[in-house]
Amino acid sequence: MEAFSAPCGDEEIADPPAEREVAASASAKASSGQSSERGSSRGGGEASSPVSLTQKIEALKMAQKEAREAKRKASLELKLAKRKKSRILKKARQLSTVDLMAVLTCRSEVVTKKSSSSSSQRA
Repeated sequence: MEAFSAPCGDEEIADPPAEREVAASASAKASSGQSSERGSSRGGGEASSPVSLTQKIEALKMAQKEAREAKRKASLELKLAKRKKSRILKKARQLSTVDLMAVLTCRSEVVTKKSSSSSSQRA
């Protein structure tokens, strides 16, 4: 019972952001000091309020759907990266020291050839 008679500050914490915006706009309209003549036209404004609320709900649903899709995509990329890493590590464990030395030797030869060819082109 006490939650219903609590000040608006407590209610704002419990409400989702979209509901807070609607409640804030409604309280702003009520506190703006509109006359009773405008009060009758305000009834039409309230009829458009559910439409905007519906639009906000749809926008939130779309944002939620996009967030879920982004999460799925990120999870898939992470999963694939972990698999790739495990495959590389598995292959690396199978290599012997001689194999690794052969790779390093080949790489150093390629670097030496590139540097000698670039220096001969400069001259």
